[in-house]
Amino acid sequence: QHYGFSMPARPASLHLNKRQRLAIQNKNKKVCSNESCHSMQTRSQSSSTRSYNEDENSENCRSIKRTKIDDDNDKENNLFIKRSRRGVGLIRSFTEPDEEQIKASVELGSNRDLIGDRSRSHLLPRCTSRKHPNLAFISPEMLIDVLQNVYASEIEILQVIDCRYPYEYEGGHVQWAKNLYTRSQIHNEYFLKPSELNDSSRRIIFIFHCKFSSERALSLLRFFRSEDRNIHEQSYPQLHYPEIYLLEGGYKAFYGYSTKN
Repeated sequence: QHYGFSMPARPASLHLNKRQRLAIQNKNKKVCSNESCHSMQTRSQSSSTRSYNEDENSENCRSIKRTKIDDDNDKENNLFIKRSRRGVGLIRSFTEPDEEQIKASVELGSNRDLIGDRSRSHLLPRCTSRKHPNLAFISPEMLIDVLQNVYASEIEILQVIDCRYPYEYEGGHVQWAKNLYTRSQIHNEYFLKPSELNDSSRRIIFIFHCKFSSERALSLLRFFRSEDRNIHEQSYPQLHYPEIYLLEGGYKAFYGYSTKN
């Protein structure tokens, strides 16, 4: 002012002492730190929101995939059910039996007193068997009566089949019995050239036995009958040998009874 110059006004900060300037600087630092924290929180919130949205989208994608898989499984199951139902249908027989033939077969089959071709009753008295009620068993006493010609007027051909092994047969056997113990022997002996009756009013009788008549004789008797059925498949119930018996207790029971009596 003394030399004609005008002095500019001093900034207000220059009028402040050192303590006041430090306080203002600290305040400015706090404001900056708050702003930075706010920006960081905003960024973290945005990132968390973005991650949540991504998780939600991925979960939605997975649910869509699961739904698609379930739909595919349902389609496959429905297709399988349809295919299964197609195969369940019953196939109708091309041949329809006559009603009278069915009635006759039922009536004849229900009568166990008749022989295999249902033509007449059994000649020999039978004993009951709990294990095999559908088979005709005779007692050792009845076999002895047959061997002693008690039924000679009724029987034209008698065949006693010993189904034991040869060494057993050679150790002792029923009189006039044949030792046949294999299926091929049975087939060759009786079905290559079947026996025939000279008098149709008389009978052909077969009596099977083994040691106990529980396994070997039983098996060969069933084969004997099934072979006869197969031959007469188109003419049921005809048979070459309709009357067959099984010796109750086998050779052991027969030997025990014959030695005592």
